[in-house]
Amino acid sequence: MLRSYAFFMRLCLITLVLFCFNANAVSLSVEQEAFLAEHPVIKVSNETDWPPFDFVEQGQPAGYSIDVMHLIAARLGVKFEFVNGYSWQQLLKLAKSKQIDVIHSIQNTPDRVDYLHFSDPFFDIHSVIVTTQQQRHLDHLAALQGHKLAVIKGYAAVEQLQEQYPNIELVYFTSPESALKALALNRVNAYIDNLTTINYLSEKYLLSSLVITGEVTLNQYPKPQLRIAVRKDWPMLRDIINLALADIKEQEWIVLRKKWLSEITGEQLQSAPAADAIVDDTKVPSDVSSLHLLTPAERAYLNSKTVITMCVDPIWPPFEWINNSGEHEGIVADTMQLFSKRLNKQIQLVPSRSWNQTLAKAKARQCDIISAASATHSRQEYLDFGAHFMKLPVVVITQELPYFIGNIGQLGDKPFGIVAGYSLIEQIQAKYPSANIVEVGNVQKGLEKVANGELFAFIDSVASVSHYIREGKISNVKINGAAGLDWEIGVATRNDEPILREIFDKVTLDISPQEHDEIFNRWINIKFEHEANYSKLWPLLLMILCIIALVIYWNHKLATLNQKINSYLNLINQHVLNLKIDLQARIIESSDAFCEVSGYHPSSLQHSDFLLLFQGENTDAEQAGILAAITNQQSWHGELKYKNKNGSILITETFLSPILRRDRVTGFSVIQQDITDKKRIENITRIDELTGLFNRRHFNEIFPKERMRAKRDGKLFGFMLLDIDNFKAFNDTYGHPKGDQVLVAVAQTLQHQLNRSCDYTFRLGGEEFGVIVSGAAMDIDIMDIAYRLKEAVENLAITHTANQPYDVITISIGVQILTPDNPASQAVVYQEADDALYQAKHKNRNCVLRSL
Repeated sequence: MLRSYAFFMRLCLITLVLFCFNANAVSLSVEQEAFLAEHPVIKVSNETDWPPFDFVEQGQPAGYSIDVMHLIAARLGVKFEFVNGYSWQQLLKLAKSKQIDVIHSIQNTPDRVDYLHFSDPFFDIHSVIVTTQQQRHLDHLAALQGHKLAVIKGYAAVEQLQEQYPNIELVYFTSPESALKALALNRVNAYIDNLTTINYLSEKYLLSSLVITGEVTLNQYPKPQLRIAVRKDWPMLRDIINLALADIKEQEWIVLRKKWLSEITGEQLQSAPAADAIVDDTKVPSDVSSLHLLTPAERAYLNSKTVITMCVDPIWPPFEWINNSGEHEGIVADTMQLFSKRLNKQIQLVPSRSWNQTLAKAKARQCDIISAASATHSRQEYLDFGAHFMKLPVVVITQELPYFIGNIGQLGDKPFGIVAGYSLIEQIQAKYPSANIVEVGNVQKGLEKVANGELFAFIDSVASVSHYIREGKISNVKINGAAGLDWEIGVATRNDEPILREIFDKVTLDISPQEHDEIFNRWINIKFEHEANYSKLWPLLLMILCIIALVIYWNHKLATLNQKINSYLNLINQHVLNLKIDLQARIIESSDAFCEVSGYHPSSLQHSDFLLLFQGENTDAEQAGILAAITNQQSWHGELKYKNKNGSILITETFLSPILRRDRVTGFSVIQQDITDKKRIENITRIDELTGLFNRRHFNEIFPKERMRAKRDGKLFGFMLLDIDNFKAFNDTYGHPKGDQVLVAVAQTLQHQLNRSCDYTFRLGGEEFGVIVSGAAMDIDIMDIAYRLKEAVENLAITHTANQPYDVITISIGVQILTPDNPASQAVVYQEADDALYQAKHKNRNCVLRSL
């Protein structure tokens, strides 16, 4: 029995493992599967001394990035063979010579693009300056001029340092460990590296004398991020790795961060604050600090800020106010002190005279946060909102009334007050569009207007109005109902620094309910008393209930339905690009949303020809398709381009549907979605920013489509791989700006020579270009185009003395031509063209070679 049970458990375990393995598998194309089958073992770099990302521990590869590679290997079913024992500079040389296939934890720099393809990023790099306590004034790169700065040979930032700060004396080391130890022994004045690595090594080797003094700001392009790079002749592997990276779940990233980064608090390396950088002189106990929740990037951001500036509501007791001494007081003020202690960072008050002025200052970036605010559509233009620390019931304050108010809808058209600028205004307007809202300066003024009869009611939180009523400042008013709303309030952060939002969200969630209760109890001690005389109220209530039962019973469902219908119709009118046309395509109705987007007034659209709106802006096939649908009284779906009244182009996804009345078509409903921005973004993602040519992403989309079209038409398919000769030498001689000008000039020349609709030009990376020519009848037609391109570039006569014997910019071209029955894959065609280009390069360049 036990043996059978053990067998059953082993079977379950095997099934679970197989299930997990299949769950992690990445869906690959046939070509990608074939590539991995051809390369079951892939050689991958492994540094020995760059913890916590990539290092060797007890003879085995270890680190955050190594675990990322393990996750990728598991998804792809391949074996990564790690190559170590070399310095970073040596690993780069091995990658360049293709002795290793993949080098990870690397930045994308222009010089590396020549021999590597880069994956999507998987970690943002935050470089900082670390120095000794005695030299903490070295807090930015300009201050390091004339001093010795430790750097690692081969690191991406070194070249930018040399160019931008030539007066800094760079001292080269082979590892971060040796650089930090040299700094601790005062052999150099400072060292720069990734914050995570510095924290890890300083904690490991107890380098308590070192401090982080500032961030490293270089004009680096692209943004410093860790990526995975593959050899230049394996672009398909880069695409496969991107698929695997995208498949890694957020929970897996969290596990990696906890394993390798969560113990790095950086407390030994925090910059000593300025004299006023702590709210009080009390040291923050470690057990109430929230710094351990922050990522290295978030801690670096905090260290870079002397204080966090804060705007508040100056008149909102008991929650917050600014007293006569200019100090912040109240429930929110105590909560902000709690935030300050948790972050070990001063939160500095920026005074204001009103809530509207507070919002104006936040919008003008005069403060980093608003202490207590609720999200609205208008505020999200300049603020970020996340976790809230208060949820306040909203009440209705009136004079004495014989009935209870259950929600704001019961107020009808009666005027009621809300403090100007409060989020409640937008919240109520969205729910009750016809509400008669009157904005007042503050809570006290709102209550006074109710007391003297200027307003029927005032809306605010129960604690805020109770404060004034309890103090006896306002009489003749009482809490007489509920607004049916909850007011969620939290810290609002400036939206141009999104990392601040992440920090405050983590601290907000880390503060316990008991801590909030303690603060509330200090400021609020409300005793609720029941003063109603129910003996007088019950008869009145019973009579009202009887009337309600008789009158409302028959109308309730119909009223509710009508309200919903009107609400939906109003939403459609305001937000949906909607038209109704008759059988002759004349416009009968147009929604407000369509008029707003198109710029036409409803009266000018009435009875106009719908087809004229997009005439001349679309292809003949699109025009004919929608016209046929209207003629045949059928549905149609497609994209249409309109010319707006101001001359700009509006692109919509359009759904044309017949309107049926008693089984007879009486017209058409035209529902459209504005996809102008989507199309613009799609265009951006497929265009190379420098040259204006299509990029590699679009190349991977176009190649199979044009190949299939050529097969279908029984035509030849030609692919050319072009490369500017000795381009690196050109950059070295004339500089990268001149090099960029050459790339643009060559791109324009290629595009000018190719003007058929089935010819495409791409910039595939660096100085490498691709050309697709489909639909040719003879080989000689494609070869003629290749020679024409070569001659056109040479005729530009751009001086290039390092390109001997020509002395001008030239290109070499590798050509592959496929017949309709050739089954070669995209990867094979690319490789054959690349081989032909390689041979052309070795035939003294400036020539065209066809792959045989």
